[in-house]
Amino acid sequence: MKIVVFGAGGIGGYFGALMARASHDVTLVCRGAHLEAIRKHGLKIRHGGDEFTVSNLLATDTPGAESADVVICGVKLYDLQNAAQPIRPMVGPGTLVVTTQNGIVAHRILAEHFARGSVCPGTVLLSSHIVAPGVIERKTPTATLTLGDPDGNVSPAMLAFQRAGREAGFSVELSADIVSELWQKFIMLAATAALCCLSRQPVGPITGDARLREQLERAMLEATAVASALDVPLPPDLIEKAMRFTDRANPDAKVSMLEDLEAGRRLEVEWIIGELCSQGRRAGVPTPIADLALACLGPYRNGNRRG
Repeated sequence: MKIVVFGAGGIGGYFGALMARASHDVTLVCRGAHLEAIRKHGLKIRHGGDEFTVSNLLATDTPGAESADVVICGVKLYDLQNAAQPIRPMVGPGTLVVTTQNGIVAHRILAEHFARGSVCPGTVLLSSHIVAPGVIERKTPTATLTLGDPDGNVSPAMLAFQRAGREAGFSVELSADIVSELWQKFIMLAATAALCCLSRQPVGPITGDARLREQLERAMLEATAVASALDVPLPPDLIEKAMRFTDRANPDAKVSMLEDLEAGRRLEVEWIIGELCSQGRRAGVPTPIADLALACLGPYRNGNRRG
């Protein structure tokens, strides 16, 4: 398959590296020191005590106009609208554009620019980060990409990508209700991001402190209430499973929004916590914890610059 990873950070770069190792035609679109390191030395992947380097890929900051079989979109949510124009020449009649961003808005943003059925929402169960230019470290035992069509259709392109991904070494699951899948992760993520960023703490201190743990569960409950009011189907034990998942997480693990906050980088707060607040207003459901987090993090949304 011809694969283009537009935004080859920790997630997109990891999937791209595995596809290239499996002899697929892979182009990584990235920039800066990361791009130069990949051009010179290839892309190195670390996981536990194992590591490998792939060199049989093209790394560029100027994507071409040739159609791809799959475009994996890995840019941050705040860059997604601007990414549509350079992605457009790579999207042919059978191209699958897979979103991997957190939250529930990525596929809706790209759907404004591409034909119906081209954009395939995805949700990722994987913690993987750039730890040095040209080096990506996977930090979780699982690497799963769940994707689906919002209308419930299964295309030949989706099936082909599922087979290729599994053969390359990561799990690709097809969901008949991808909107529910997106919300299930969104509920846990929005709540965890709010509490971690407000307290400036990784996951462990949140779940280990009785008062913070209570607020985390309340944040998940208010997000679940929003989803229910919008008729999003959710499993009845969602919050119980989400709390168990956070309990099993590495206690030093940090949500990406906290990492960005600490590093003074731009935040996805408007597209994650802000989106929950917006959906709450739409549904007539109060979201006091999310509202507080949005207000407190607002001054840092563009990085350490205020306003």
